[in-house]
Amino acid sequence: AGGGDWAKVLESEQLDRSTGWLGLPLALSPTVVHSAVMAFGFIPLFFSGFLFTAGPKWLGVDALPVSALRHALLALAAGWLLWLVGGHLHAGVALAGLLLASAGLVVMTVQFVGRIRLSRAEDQLHARVIGSACVVGCISLIGLWASLWLDAYALARAWIFTGLWGFVVVVYVTVAHRMIPFFTASAVPGVQAWRPFWVLWLMLAAAAWQVLAVWLELAGVPGSAAGPAWSLVHGTVQLLVGGVLVWLTFAWGLAKSLKNKLLAMLHLGFVWLGIAFVLGGVSQWLLWGLGVGTLGLG
Repeated sequence: AGGGDWAKVLESEQLDRSTGWLGLPLALSPTVVHSAVMAFGFIPLFFSGFLFTAGPKWLGVDALPVSALRHALLALAAGWLLWLVGGHLHAGVALAGLLLASAGLVVMTVQFVGRIRLSRAEDQLHARVIGSACVVGCISLIGLWASLWLDAYALARAWIFTGLWGFVVVVYVTVAHRMIPFFTASAVPGVQAWRPFWVLWLMLAAAAWQVLAVWLELAGVPGSAAGPAWSLVHGTVQLLVGGVLVWLTFAWGLAKSLKNKLLAMLHLGFVWLGIAFVLGGVSQWLLWGLGVGTLGLG
């Protein structure tokens, strides 16, 4: 039912954007509304599915009953629906929805961190990184709410990107590092589970770099005398990281995984992360050389 509601809201938005037939009003910047809901709206709900099933297995603790998660997940889903509706009808409704969604994510994070604190497992690294990323997500949502309350849209954008790279991407790459080699070795004969920790540190450093870049841009670094040099450095870092990630997809058995559709989905999702870094790097180089860079929108 929740998925159907989301689909109807998003279809109405797309129809109005492409035709103007509905004449939907705007109470908040549509860019902020769209980017916030795409970064935070459904991804934490998706994350909750494996954080509270696979997560306890990693940690060697009992899984929480579904009833313990229900209120947090309902708050997330209802909050983002209010956000979408309020983005057109009234900013106060949108901010109320954002606050409700923030509360849901905070409760979900507290519950996951509680599983970590109960664990006596030797290897808690992946779970602890994910728990820290969830805290970043909570801070980012609260920062977004405060920014919109103050009508600081540039600051709101920075918090959205902080949540995207510091929360969503960190959780994704951490789970990918743990699960993709394991699933591939289990499903594809002749493929060994290979997941050196330098790969994880590289991906986490790349995500942290993107967060740093957001705040440096907000502080005006690209607009200063050091701007061109920053674009060159930023683009080079992204190209290097993107190249390593694309190489990593093949090292993890991309070609052999294509025979298994579920496994292929995981690998192809990871391929896109590498491509996104490459696009971002080329975009920064174009900005440095030609003054125009839009490929990062990919």
